Amino acid sequence: VSELAASRSPRLLYQDIQTGPACCLDRSGELVPDTTVWILPSADPFLLAVLNSPLYGWYARRRFPPALNGAVRPKHEYMRSLPIASPSPAARAAIEQLVEQRLAVERELRMIKAEPRRRDAPASRSASSLDAAIGTAVLDAYELSVAERALVLADQA
Repeated sequence: VSELAASRSPRLLYQDIQTGPACCLDRSGELVPDTTVWILPSADPFLLAVLNSPLYGWYARRRFPPALNGAVRPKHEYMRSLPIASPSPAARAAIEQLVEQRLAVERELRMIKAEPRRRDAPASRSASSLDAAIGTAVLDAYELSVAERALVLADQA
């Protein structure tokens, strides 16, 4: 019974085959992933930011096994060795706040999808700007040099 209860804990889910960063937060533990999804027993917003960042995408394409069409396979054993920065408490709090804002926008976008008459442009623009801000904040947390940032961002284009 305790294993079943633990499976309902908040967690991060990420795809087994990724063409880009693809991680989501399941706070309720209600999502039922299939065999193409890995589960991380964490609800850490900072880790969610890292796993959806351009930096993670850059790293994954260089360190994880390739799949078809430029995709990668971030197997669990590779994720265990993923370098995770230890930002200052203030930097971590700022990233967590950005992630919470982005999650709120995602909820709004889902509501817009359910109601096609609603306008989605402001929410979409907000999502893009928050994604960019989170990506920059993650680069800051890793204290990358200007040259290192240029490599990561050039790879994103």
